[in-house]
Formats: sequence, C-alpha cells, structure tokens
Amino acid sequence: MTSRHRVGRFPNMGPPSAFVGEIILLPFDLTPRNCRPCKGELLPIADNTALFSLIGTNFGGDGKNNFALPNLIQQAPAKFNYYISMGGVLAPRA
Repeated sequence: MTSRHRVGRFPNMGPPSAFVGEIILLPFDLTPRNCRPCKGELLPIADNTALFSLIGTNFGGDGKNNFALPNLIQQAPAKFNYYISMGGVLAPRA
C-alpha cells in the first residue's frame, strides 16, 4: 500500500455529526479526527469529562484519575476497526 492510499480525505475527517461516545465501525486503520480506537486505552478523566460522564468506569479505570475505553478488537470484522467519538454533539437527555 502506498502512502497515497493511506492519506486520503476519509482518515482526516471525523464523523460528520457524531455524538460523544458514539462507536463507529470503519474499514481502515487510520484513526479519524476526534476519535480513538476502541482498544481498552486508559484516558485521564480531567481531559475527557464529557465521555467519562457517559461511560464511567464500565470498561475499567479507577474512576478518580482515569477510565478505560471499550476493547472491541476481537469483535471487529477482518480489516475493520471500531472507533469511539471523543468530540461532537452531546445527546439530549430523555
């Protein structure tokens, strides 16, 4: 695969109207803007308060300093990856 194929408009774009915490399945390895791969990464609460308020410590972390993103590596189909939106719109409360 040449670098021309790896650098396109799609990996540089975030989901157009994604909600914070929305999980999306995409057919490439490059992480879109405002997203993180769902690989169980620990994130600091102080830098990600909106996402922490939605998912809490359901996927790990101590709940005081950090929390974990879901680990969906095993659930992704071949050559696809799950990503979670870190920015965007907060869904209204019902």
